[in-house]
Amino acid sequence: MTPERHRQVQAVFGDAVEHQARDRTTFLDAACAGDDALRAAVDALLAADAEVSTADARAPLGTPLPELAALLVDEDDRGPGVAEVSRPDVPAGHVLGEYQIVRELGRGGMATVYLADDRKHDRPVALKTLHADLAASLGPERFKREIRVAARLQHPHVLTLLDSGETEGRLWFTMPYVEGETLRARLRREGPLPIEDVERTLREIALALEYAHAHGVVHRDIKPENVLLSGGVAVVADFGVAKAIAAAADGAPRVDAPAGRTHRWSTGAGLTGAGSALGTPAYMAPEQVIGDPGADQRADLYSFGCLAYEL
Repeated sequence: MTPERHRQVQAVFGDAVEHQARDRTTFLDAACAGDDALRAAVDALLAADAEVSTADARAPLGTPLPELAALLVDEDDRGPGVAEVSRPDVPAGHVLGEYQIVRELGRGGMATVYLADDRKHDRPVALKTLHADLAASLGPERFKREIRVAARLQHPHVLTLLDSGETEGRLWFTMPYVEGETLRARLRREGPLPIEDVERTLREIALALEYAHAHGVVHRDIKPENVLLSGGVAVVADFGVAKAIAAAADGAPRVDAPAGRTHRWSTGAGLTGAGSALGTPAYMAPEQVIGDPGADQRADLYSFGCLAYEL
């Protein structure tokens, strides 16, 4: 698949997911205009997206969507900007640190989320493990140190990071297990929200961002998948995870983004090379897309604006 074809498929797919299901066929008929190969590629992406949406509606922690970019690249034409993603399974009953796996909640391109039993404190937690290919490239000590910085955030609208570690070559971190659904799941079910719900949700997300920014933490991946709705209250998940991954990979802070509908964009050097950016393109500020090391909390405000428009 040529880069031009890649961009064409991605553009049509991105527009298609913004249409309600009842209008999507009409849109695709017009957008693909008899191009059967284009339609087949977009349909494959939509099918994969729909499959994960079902799991996303069940997952309480903004579980990331899978690496759909792999479907856009032929096996023999895989460039440095899109990597194969290994997806290791941790069976029920397996123990990582103090945590015993109960069941899988969901998985994405960079991580898998499990319901786990915190045996030390006798409580359920959500445990996220980075996939082996990513974990192998990171320095575990720096990753854990950055996670500990983010774990200092204590706010009603921030989902707290509880613990982190490295076991059997797997990097993992834990968060409270909270019943609810993601903002993405609600949008898929209902479409644009009533204005009073939009105002309340945006206010709560903004309070979370204000608090985190005042404490020197930038999220880098604000989007509906990373907002949890529980009891009518919005809670932002995965604060600080992007910085932990970026800093561990490069040895210094970079502007990257955590798991989500995540694609690896690169000038040719891969995840850790100059000019690489890891994030969710539809919500990324331009300076984040190009991997500008000077990008700051304003990138979160850009993403916040994209999210507000979507709501």
